[in-house]
Amino acid sequence: MNHVLPLRIREACAFVMLTLIAAVAPVAAQTAPASPAPETSSAPSAAASAAPAPSTQRAPERSGAPAPAATPASALTIPGLPGLGFSGLIRAYDFNRQNVPQFHGNNPNRIAFNLGGDLRAEYKLPDLPLTLGAAYWAADPLGLNGNNTLLKNTTRNGGIDNTLPGFPLSTFEYYVRYSGKSISATIGNQLINMLWAPSSDSRIKPALYQGIDATGKISSQFSVGVTRAIRFESRTDSLFDRNTLLTSTPAGASGLKTVQTSGLLRLAVTYAAPDKRLTGTAEANAFYDIGNLYYAEAKYNVQPANAFKPYIAAQYARETQTGRRLLGTISNETFGVQLGITPVKGFLVTVGADEAPWNYATYSASSLKAATSYAAANYFLPSGGTNTYLQANPLVPTATVQSLGAGMYRVGYGGIASPYTDSYATDPFYTTSLTQGTVDRRSPGVSFKLALAYTTADKRIVLGTSEALYNYDSAYARNRTSEFDADLTYNFNPVGAGTYKGLSYRERYGQRSQPVFPTFPQTFKYLRHQLLYSF
Repeated sequence: MNHVLPLRIREACAFVMLTLIAAVAPVAAQTAPASPAPETSSAPSAAASAAPAPSTQRAPERSGAPAPAATPASALTIPGLPGLGFSGLIRAYDFNRQNVPQFHGNNPNRIAFNLGGDLRAEYKLPDLPLTLGAAYWAADPLGLNGNNTLLKNTTRNGGIDNTLPGFPLSTFEYYVRYSGKSISATIGNQLINMLWAPSSDSRIKPALYQGIDATGKISSQFSVGVTRAIRFESRTDSLFDRNTLLTSTPAGASGLKTVQTSGLLRLAVTYAAPDKRLTGTAEANAFYDIGNLYYAEAKYNVQPANAFKPYIAAQYARETQTGRRLLGTISNETFGVQLGITPVKGFLVTVGADEAPWNYATYSASSLKAATSYAAANYFLPSGGTNTYLQANPLVPTATVQSLGAGMYRVGYGGIASPYTDSYATDPFYTTSLTQGTVDRRSPGVSFKLALAYTTADKRIVLGTSEALYNYDSAYARNRTSEFDADLTYNFNPVGAGTYKGLSYRERYGQRSQPVFPTFPQTFKYLRHQLLYSF
């Protein structure tokens, strides 16, 4: 039985909650800091900053590349207690997922509401370059989703969108930050927002990490960064654990197995030319016992004086398996390019493409079943219907391997294993969309994306839309998808310099089409209503 409140009743209750929050939130602030950058993947994150600082403070959600964000000072202070400051946010999110067709009941429509946020306190120690920080994150749907308790201790109500999630959450951050002249470091339970270890902050709570995050400026052009995370907390969990999105099964993700890992080690170098025309970053990510991922990207402003502000950007990724090879053989090489122009002030147009070639392995097996089991145990395979071989009569999927006859089989592979963005659509590739990208499909292939973004002169309205095409065709299987996204944010307060504080409302819509059998649902629609108040 689907224990979800009737849709109209639930939506009405959610609307009332949104209205109440808007009513009690201040309509204007004493100071009007600027809004966060538009949450798009239009520009490579290397351009954002030549020296990514430890990001213990939440960073803007992005649908593509999350740029490292410096930690702003706490917004509220207490008279008589110098060095102590507070900040926080309140969120009310209402999500609605629609799947067409309802394939054998495995893809029901899902809805969810949740109310949550965080309260952060930071204390700057007198005469020392140290800051003590703590934050409490909590969320509660207030019973508006109906019964969402664990069923048989393994799964929750299938009619609720538990990627939000639709159940309560409660967790803490504790950290110490050192801020020197050229070196900064944060250690503890914290929010980190790096390219392949992002906060993925598109739900009620971001992903969090336990470890150390440090940067050092070695010259006016070069900076280095080091991140060592030993535990991870997904955005639908309330505890830090020695796992990842690929080696656990949290709500809202589709891990392959449940096993502990030793986390990640990230080493990075960033560069910004004196005239800022050329920026870039290169980093090595060691996902222990999973894979070693090397990544580089650069952006070049072709003619800064030109009114169109044209730029060209490129990215490259290479990953192979390592250690215990928990996910099998991994072999990915991805190339990407992006072009951007600003035809009128505030209006950005970008076109991006990414390509990763397929790899194939041929082997013998006693049967198709045995060949399929061997492939799943020894290779990091595509998901979501990609690379599924089809029999001609009848037209049904048989396996993710192809029979070559005489007991020989071959399997196609070549996707990226991304332990901290898998299923979240928050990797830095230019063609990643709101709901999915090639990394989430764990697949090689070719993809293209056209994106338009517009910000009004007063920065109170931010609009964005994109169309992306994904070709996952292999040598023996055909699979293609497309996605259209639309995004609108309205900031109620005036916007100035700095991080935006105040009330904002956001509408996000994504529609993914997957017309090739056997990928289901063939049409997926995602509507998100998001009300946020930050202070």
